Amino acid sequence: GVETARAMGIPSISVPHFFANRITDRDSFNASVEALRFLCDMAADSGILIHTENVLSNPELERLWNEVDRENLRLLFDSQNYAAMAGTDAVEIFQKWQGDCGSYLHIKDGITPALGDQPLWKGNSNFERIFNVIRNSGFTGDLILESNYADEATLLQDMKQVSQCMS
Repeated sequence: GVETARAMGIPSISVPHFFANRITDRDSFNASVEALRFLCDMAADSGILIHTENVLSNPELERLWNEVDRENLRLLFDSQNYAAMAGTDAVEIFQKWQGDCGSYLHIKDGITPALGDQPLWKGNSNFERIFNVIRNSGFTGDLILESNYADEATLLQDMKQVSQCMS
């Protein structure tokens, strides 16, 4: 984990909180707080950021941030996970937490409950609204396309459209 990132000069580590690792109750929340504190503390002296990718609501995220209380904690925002996995509004999450996002975001679209099974702007995750908020926020980091691309042409089309929209 942290030692490998340090040795390789990797600037961040992502910690997914999904499926068996999803934060669902007080015990899993407390375990996540302790794990994130531990990782943040291990990584701090090397300047490594720890990204939590989860589908917590704004109040739950605020509680997580307050309890972890580390400068190198970041949110790994994903454009579809909130709607598909928690039924929450990704725009509200991004607007509140954009200053705590790292230098990259995940973007994908799909027909809920599937994740990333559609090209961007073709699913039902309200991607256009989310993307416009990201674009208008002044975000200058990397956008990682996470859709499951069945063919190279669709991937290239999404890359081109995202690039044009961000310019």
